[in-house]
Amino acid sequence: MTQYPGVLLFAPPASAEVALEAAAACFDAVDYDCAEERLAAVWGGGGLETDAALRARLLEAQLALARRDEPRARKAVRAVFSLDPEFTADERLPPRLRALFDEERPPAPPLFRLAGRAGLTSWRLFGHDAERWSDGLGFEAGLGGVLRDRWGLEAGVAFSDHRPRTYELSGLSLWSAFVGGRAHLDAGFLTVAPGVTLGALHVGAEGVTGSEAYWGFQGQTTVDVAAEVWAGFGIGARVGVMVVAVADGDDRAAFSWVLPLEVGVRYGY
Repeated sequence: MTQYPGVLLFAPPASAEVALEAAAACFDAVDYDCAEERLAAVWGGGGLETDAALRARLLEAQLALARRDEPRARKAVRAVFSLDPEFTADERLPPRLRALFDEERPPAPPLFRLAGRAGLTSWRLFGHDAERWSDGLGFEAGLGGVLRDRWGLEAGVAFSDHRPRTYELSGLSLWSAFVGGRAHLDAGFLTVAPGVTLGALHVGAEGVTGSEAYWGFQGQTTVDVAAEVWAGFGIGARVGVMVVAVADGDDRAAFSWVLPLEVGVRYGY
């Protein structure tokens, strides 16, 4: 604050990046009180990019060790890993600080872990099929695994039962077997996993004068959202857009659009 007769002028606070540069300069000059003051301004300024936040946490760790405050240094090292789990300490850093990075480094994710799901489903039909059949209720289950906490693979089965909307029909049941893959993305306490599945579909259609059964092909894009509750078990939901292709005589294919929704339990997601 600068004061003149009858006037008060306030200098605007320095940005977090400017305060970080000042803190580094103070540390290099072995003025630790100045470095602490400027570092406090860094956290107060907010809005740091990831690279700048890493530099600030690294400087905090060095400053803590210089003041012989190892618990604070460990906390700063853990903050670095929260920003960049694969951070590698530079050889120019003090040996004790490099040792702290080795000690606090989070363990690598497992190569493979078991994952599965099971739940109730609702299949909503569109187009011509929706005029003939009701939306369906059923179940779906999948079993597979997750690679390196990043890629999920599974094989599964699904069933859906539908009621007729026209008098010449009496029932429709759908069985399918599929394989799929998905990408696991962290979103706080949630896991979001977009993916795709491909499979075979068995249709059992019943009419007032008889019944028929035939096979088809299904392809689906999906999005899973899951939250762990206890010891790997959790709850989740999956929504997708599915296309079903079946033979329609004269070597032609008929296509149907389905919007499946599944809600149930999860393990390993």
